[in-house]
Amino acid sequence: MKKQRFLSVLFSFYFIFTFQLLYGNEQTLQFSLSSESKDEKIIQYEIELWKEKSMEAEFPLKLLAKPGKVILKVPNGYQYFRISGIAERNIRGYWSSLYSISEFGKPKPVSKQSILETKPPKNVLPENTGVLVPISDQNGNLKPYLTTKKITIKDQNQLYNTVYTYRLNGSSWIESKTLDVEFLSDGFQVLEYGSVNILGNREERKRLEFFTDYTPPTTRYMIEPGGILIKKDFFTHPDAKINLIAEDSGSGVKTIYYQTECDGKNLSIREELPESGLTFNNLKQICDSSLKFIFYSVDQVGNEEKPKHVKIEFLRASR
Repeated sequence: MKKQRFLSVLFSFYFIFTFQLLYGNEQTLQFSLSSESKDEKIIQYEIELWKEKSMEAEFPLKLLAKPGKVILKVPNGYQYFRISGIAERNIRGYWSSLYSISEFGKPKPVSKQSILETKPPKNVLPENTGVLVPISDQNGNLKPYLTTKKITIKDQNQLYNTVYTYRLNGSSWIESKTLDVEFLSDGFQVLEYGSVNILGNREERKRLEFFTDYTPPTTRYMIEPGGILIKKDFFTHPDAKINLIAEDSGSGVKTIYYQTECDGKNLSIREELPESGLTFNNLKQICDSSLKFIFYSVDQVGNEEKPKHVKIEFLRASR
């Protein structure tokens, strides 16, 4: 009887001592767990506590919590934790990042250098990504232009059941399982977007400001110093120049091209128009009879104008 009572007291002492050893210097974290996914309902969350960041030389302390407010009491010695959601039909989500217990909930210090980096000076844009290209306007200001008609944004982590929300130019928010936004008109665009995964982890919303341009340039020709119009025919001197003038109201003209076709055949390769223009004597060296002069322009984002042409007849001098 005395031996049994001694063992009972010894067991109680051991249990109390062990409990105090583990929880004597415990930390308490308070946070809320919820999911905004419409596809799967989270019924509970699994929390793992870890002593080391490597997670290789130990087994974690596992806890379960219901959605809503959570008061997590962390035993002494545990430095990190992570969370995973469990949905109906025992569908388990991905584990979250490993959070530091001592730093959890504290605002991250922002250095003076990082403030300068996150607020770049005006007209300083990221490097050319191929989708958004910085283009200088007439005043020398850099503006980002979209080079495609559609922007596709994907979750880099490729988590299961990611839901995207976005809106364009301050319109109503749209929720979708994919984020493909098509642009049909020219002008200034503001795209705001974000995402949330099955665990309820919400991405901080991002904002893109850029310009779209889907209208090609307009090109016309001018003959200098001019000539004489007789009925429907225009006569000029062989030394006169033919210049091409292109205008574009969006991203701006990049290149003016021309081609020639002699007697309805032998179409030349396209060439850039020289800054000095071309004289009719230059063109006569290509074809001294019936010449079709074809011209068009391309703007900075690749919009190509439909080719135009003018027919040129070289008359032989009468004796």
